[in-house]
Amino acid sequence: MKVSSFRLLGSALGVSHTAAIKAAKAGRIEREPDGSWDVEKCRKSLKLKTHPAMSKDARATKRTSGSVPAAKSSHGSGETLADATCRKEIALANLREIEEATKRSELVDVAEMEQAWATVGQTIRDNLLGMPDKLAPMLAAMTEKKEIRTYLMAEFRQLLTALPDEIHKRAA
Repeated sequence: MKVSSFRLLGSALGVSHTAAIKAAKAGRIEREPDGSWDVEKCRKSLKLKTHPAMSKDARATKRTSGSVPAAKSSHGSGETLADATCRKEIALANLREIEEATKRSELVDVAEMEQAWATVGQTIRDNLLGMPDKLAPMLAAMTEKKEIRTYLMAEFRQLLTALPDEIHKRAA
């Protein structure tokens, strides 16, 4: 069936004439070459080119329930378009915050930090395990408790003072 006016088209489609005008302006429906409207073609075009959440039924549900139901996703979650959009925006904002914190050096890569601590631990272990071989000859010759303590304290102090430099050398 063909009609010649927006009023007749709207009536045939079950929408107002202003909705028909808006659909034509938005390109969701098109006139025939002779200037008339083919009602069946317009109905099919509207069905294909109109978002389900924008349908008359969806708007009625929104007025009564307060949320717009969207088409169910392929996995059947029933998540609304508004919920999905909100979730996406929150995720993007979180990513931007992480990027900014990383640029300000407030966040570091976990793998890099694990590697750095492994280097620190290995350096400390190696230095401590090397102390007996280094100190044994000197300590064997000492007999005074105070002298042994002073010598040990000096060696530990030297080891701990040199540790940061050695860690930097190993990390480089």
